Amino acid sequence: MERDETPDRWMRRGEVARAWPMIRRSCLDPVAKANGVGVSRQQSHGTWGTSTYTSFDPEGVSRLAPRLASGEAVVRPEWRRDSREGRRAMLVTVRDTVIVIGFVVLCVAGWLWFAVTR
Repeated sequence: MERDETPDRWMRRGEVARAWPMIRRSCLDPVAKANGVGVSRQQSHGTWGTSTYTSFDPEGVSRLAPRLASGEAVVRPEWRRDSREGRRAMLVTVRDTVIVIGFVVLCVAGWLWFAVTR
């Protein structure tokens, strides 16, 4: 359930991650959607452009927390931090991040080497 307006005290992603510690931070949106927790997408305009962030309905978050802890809620195994599939998905994310950072470092090193030896 997506809403257009955000009431004054909706929860930010970090607060929801603390309320649902068994859920991977990158999977908060699909868990909320699968379990009927209200979300609101907002935009913030700043010096570097527009950022989009998601806020979560606090009543829905607190209603779902005990159901997540007991395993009653609708949650795919790869969304959980405490399942084998979820740990594997987290490792893949870390591996991919390390590969990208390594590639960027190699590109910068190559550019510096080219600039210095010219």
